[in-house]
Amino acid sequence: MASFVASLPAPLMLHGGKTRSRVFLRPTASLRPAKVSVKENVLAPVETEERDKIGSSMWVPNVQEMVKKHPLLVPERYIRSPEEMENNKIMHHLSPFIPLIDFGLLKKGDKEELLKLDFACKEWGFFQLVNHGVEELMITMKDTTMKFFNLPLEEKEKYAMQEDMQGYGHIQVQNDDQKLDWSDALLLFTQPARQISPSVWPENPVGFKDIIKEYSSKVTQVGLDLLNYFSVNLGMQEGVLGDLHEEIASFLDINYYPPCHKPDQVIGMSKHSDSNTITLVMQDQIDVSELQIKHLGGWVPVNPISNALVVNVADLIEIWSNGRYKSIEHRVVTNGSKLRMTHVTSLLPTKDVHVEPLNHLIRSKTPKLYQKVKVGDYANIYRNRKLDGRAHIEEVMIKN
Repeated sequence: MASFVASLPAPLMLHGGKTRSRVFLRPTASLRPAKVSVKENVLAPVETEERDKIGSSMWVPNVQEMVKKHPLLVPERYIRSPEEMENNKIMHHLSPFIPLIDFGLLKKGDKEELLKLDFACKEWGFFQLVNHGVEELMITMKDTTMKFFNLPLEEKEKYAMQEDMQGYGHIQVQNDDQKLDWSDALLLFTQPARQISPSVWPENPVGFKDIIKEYSSKVTQVGLDLLNYFSVNLGMQEGVLGDLHEEIASFLDINYYPPCHKPDQVIGMSKHSDSNTITLVMQDQIDVSELQIKHLGGWVPVNPISNALVVNVADLIEIWSNGRYKSIEHRVVTNGSKLRMTHVTSLLPTKDVHVEPLNHLIRSKTPKLYQKVKVGDYANIYRNRKLDGRAHIEEVMIKN
């Protein structure tokens, strides 16, 4: 990527030595579509050695199958320590205060909604997004992916996770002593085409590939448009954050959380912040709220809202914004009687892009907080360790 060498608001250096004059704008008119757009995904064979190796994970038993055969069994490897589980301050009373953002108003240039978005990113790091234009696909997406997880295990294992961590299985299991999460997953890169592994894209159920491609394309575009609004709220022209990516990579992580006989002792997904740029989540059950975010020292449940996407600022935005926008710890707890699925779309730059705080956000009162880091190197820090809160982003923070 062309180095971000100019101190804003001086001209911003872009690809090929081109410049963009001034980057400071008032958030007034409707914004143009994201300059970095969603490319058509072609599931053509790609040699494995051409795809990025983004980590490794040990084999562990299939949780869905275990629950099906032994619904009351919870192996010791899933049982968390009393200290970990007792240190849980659940703040249900704050759930209604998680910001709700109207994407339709943002696209109309609504100033108040833009300010609400800025507040959400600074104070919460999470918000729920409505009127995003993907509503009609949500039911079809949920039905289709549920059909996949309801297939016999032998059929699903045809798409077992590969060395590049695409496919069906479990991620970030690093040793035999690690406590395990109560979930299974199907992880698929959807962009760029060279990163896609067609062999792990299920042929069954019928139409799976088409709905995944359509859903991922539309949600990725929503994410790119949100980056435009982030750019404006951070004092720049609307396309800057997209341009800094050079090329957008995106992946879809479909998580299946079976009911658990011991929900007070078991975690569906360990606490962590996300290592990418922005994450957009489609929750499943309207009456089940197992996603929780860290806020004011406690855990706040994210109550599902019909047709909403849950959006969170991820680590790379925190670095670019020099800590103005926060990548927040979150986790998934288990439910004693109901299964839950989530469809998680993550956007990030490709591996060779370098990320560091933007120059105009570094001041005497707000010194540079993060080191310059290559996206591929940061992904390796994240993927090759167990989920552990914000430990990975703390590794790139500048220590005084």
